[in-house]
Amino acid sequence: MILALLTHGAWGKSLLTSAELIVGPIKDVVCFPLQPDRSFKEYVNEIEGFINKNQEDILLMADLMGGSTFHAAGKLSTIDRVQAICGLSLELLILADELRREYPISALSRLLIERARDKIVDMETILGKE
Repeated sequence: MILALLTHGAWGKSLLTSAELIVGPIKDVVCFPLQPDRSFKEYVNEIEGFINKNQEDILLMADLMGGSTFHAAGKLSTIDRVQAICGLSLELLILADELRREYPISALSRLLIERARDKIVDMETILGKE
């Protein structure tokens, strides 16, 4: 299974580099940075071309709900073998890499959403105030 990071600018590559600092090399990840000089159609066509050239399952991970990456992922998730989620983060990328070894793509999106729901916390509640 391939993880495809759909991000505004080069953030996806930086995110991957940071994840690899924590867990070591992560294979089968591709980054699709959306740059200001590219149209939405060009962006979608680039990702669709990649999907068509690969026969593996692909999980599209978009960075911003309601943004262009979100809409591109949604449009492309209608293709067989492709699932899409939004809310990309360092923790979600590491978790997706781990779980894709154990679960099929048909279950992966749901599992990632379930496990990521409680990952935004109030630090004072967790650690207390000193």
